[in-house]
Amino acid sequence: MRKSKEINIETLVQETTHYDQALSEKEKAILSAAESLFAEKGASDTPTAEIAKKAGVTERTLFRYFPSKEALLRRVMFPVLLKTLVPVQMNKMKVLLKDSGMSIEEMFKNIFRDRLEVAKENKGKIRFMLIEVLKNANLREQVVGMWEKEIWTAAVQTVEGLQKAGKIRSNLKSTTITRTLLSVIIAYVLSKHVVGLSPKWNDDEELDQMLDILINGLKK
Repeated sequence: MRKSKEINIETLVQETTHYDQALSEKEKAILSAAESLFAEKGASDTPTAEIAKKAGVTERTLFRYFPSKEALLRRVMFPVLLKTLVPVQMNKMKVLLKDSGMSIEEMFKNIFRDRLEVAKENKGKIRFMLIEVLKNANLREQVVGMWEKEIWTAAVQTVEGLQKAGKIRSNLKSTTITRTLLSVIIAYVLSKHVVGLSPKWNDDEELDQMLDILINGLKK
């Protein structure tokens, strides 16, 4: 696969505008079929012939709308990134992190519940996105860079503010605290709604238990 076009908010908005304004029912069917199959098998393992068959069109018709699989992948991938990461989701996360008066427990709960809701609504798309990010080094580098710029820095700053306010221990690295908190949330959300290990987990109960472990530890 060729090197992906640089990902930023502007290009994502442009791609999503095209995606949301499909020119015909056939184009919508192709996009829907591609999104479904990419989420299930990954783009590299999904032949265009299979996409065309699922969409109810010929492969020739598919290529009339999308000259290559790369073009089709971009039309599916970019809106997924926009709707699950930026700018709405990242801006929403920034708002959650900007409340200087909140406690570490409130910060954890806010992010946990917000990401859980996003995962419920977009689990197929997130699964597809993760597959492609893991396979495509260039895409992975850009997504990580976007995450670091839009979310990571703000999260670390929030933790540092809590440390300065004396609300949490100051003898621990702010980056380590942030990484631990986010890792627990991401692992739970992916396990339940993306991998589907146990959809029957009680979120409120699990949230309280995780916070208890994080704040008070395991030692008796």
